[in-house]
Amino acid sequence: MSIVWTLKRIRERAPSYVTNTRRMGCPRQETSENPRRCKLSGWAKRLRRFKDKTAIRQQALSVVSSHGEGRDMPAIRLAALGDSFVEGRGDPGLDGPFHGWVPRLADQLGIPRRGVLNLGVYQATTQDVVDGQLPAVLARKPPMIVVNVGVNDLVSDYDPERFRRNLGTIYSSLRGMDTTVFTASYPDIPKNLAVPDAFRSLLRDRFAEANSVLREITVATGTLCLDLTAMPGWAEARVWAADGIHPNAAGHQLFADQLTEFAARETGLVQPALLVGG
Repeated sequence: MSIVWTLKRIRERAPSYVTNTRRMGCPRQETSENPRRCKLSGWAKRLRRFKDKTAIRQQALSVVSSHGEGRDMPAIRLAALGDSFVEGRGDPGLDGPFHGWVPRLADQLGIPRRGVLNLGVYQATTQDVVDGQLPAVLARKPPMIVVNVGVNDLVSDYDPERFRRNLGTIYSSLRGMDTTVFTASYPDIPKNLAVPDAFRSLLRDRFAEANSVLREITVATGTLCLDLTAMPGWAEARVWAADGIHPNAAGHQLFADQLTEFAARETGLVQPALLVGG
């Protein structure tokens, strides 16, 4: 049996294998109940994850290329790395699929749109930022960088060691640049989700652990971290989209407002626009 034939069969039958193994409650490894089905399901999941991550990297590269290359590249004053929160999902845009907090923040800081690089991608994990987004930002060296990533790690295939390692890589890599780096803690998203109480409790434990790791790393790297768990508004349903995961327009505006005030306060500047050279 050739590898090509095996992969073809997995592609054809991946949905049924995944569905059946979830119904059986199979772990990733083979089990005595149905070792062949669980094994094939594992390969199917790996294949789907590979395809998803390839699409994520391609999307990030397309965003970078859309800002030009070589001598004609515009000077980037603000760069944002992360997932769909950075992408702007939950806040429909007039001139694109999403608006979000990034252009709102840029407006408040007096940064023209051509000076903004938004690398946020739907379903991006910390690993995706390390592999694709981080190198793009390091090459551009903007004076202000905002990173928001990690929720997709927490709600899916969570690996605490990988999570810590990736956050450490992201923030330590950015520390060496002549820039100011911001991030924010993870709000209580599990509260908004229609999931069983036991799973909600598991997610809340993960979010609490993630916030603890984030605080430790940001202190060590000098990253400025806005603590959303202590900020007003984020416990209210009015700032969340219907899915409970993404902020709506009001939520994106709230984040832009709070981050602008936080940046001005932490950097000692009265006029936030001065933070990035006006």
